[in-house]
Amino acid sequence: MRGIYTSTSLMLSALDYQALVTKNMANANTTGYKADRLRLTDFEHMLLDLNGNDTDPLGLGVAAENAPIDLSQGPIKQTERDLDLALTGRAFFLVQTPQGVRLTRDGSFGLDANRQLVTSEGYPVLGQNGPVTLPAGEISITEDGRISVNGNAVAQLSLAVITDEGNVRRVGENLFDAPYSAANPGDAQVHQGYLEGSNVDIAAETSKMMAVFRTYEAAQRVILMQAQTVDSAAADVGRV
Repeated sequence: MRGIYTSTSLMLSALDYQALVTKNMANANTTGYKADRLRLTDFEHMLLDLNGNDTDPLGLGVAAENAPIDLSQGPIKQTERDLDLALTGRAFFLVQTPQGVRLTRDGSFGLDANRQLVTSEGYPVLGQNGPVTLPAGEISITEDGRISVNGNAVAQLSLAVITDEGNVRRVGENLFDAPYSAANPGDAQVHQGYLEGSNVDIAAETSKMMAVFRTYEAAQRVILMQAQTVDSAAADVGRV
């Protein structure tokens, strides 16, 4: 029955993979979205004792496990809104949430009733001196994150780089909890009047979806063949 269990594990993994690909495709137009990834790993092997001396590894199927989130750059699109900000490079914006400081690449910001710079969910965007509050006037933001209103400097955006990309946890669709350093944002540049799109490649995800479907079908056929073999063996034993 090992072949049936192995094929079943592949089918279950294919379902997990399909769910992930579907989620990525659904967020292909989400600002700043970073694609999720999965990888297939072997279950632990059993060692079979052969002739009392040699051992042979016996595979028990595969399992799907989360891989590090794909943090690669998404495309930059012009919006011409003063408070739409896109990042190039590895840095993230820092925002204050009730659960603590989180990171995001979604720069579709606005102003609340107190003229505080906030995300589309209403979380304050952090500058080097805390939440950013802007007076009325013409807003200008430089590539290094300096904010001026009517030509007067008022704040400096706080940008951070993730220090361990294998330890990133998604909080919602566009916020991340991860170890970071705000001391050196590296080659990051802020682009006013632009937004970063999702880094999901629709063509690649569609190809993956088709491959997963074919894999699932193949595993189904293997299970059917093995079931027929077991039925035939049982019938032959009965005749003997």
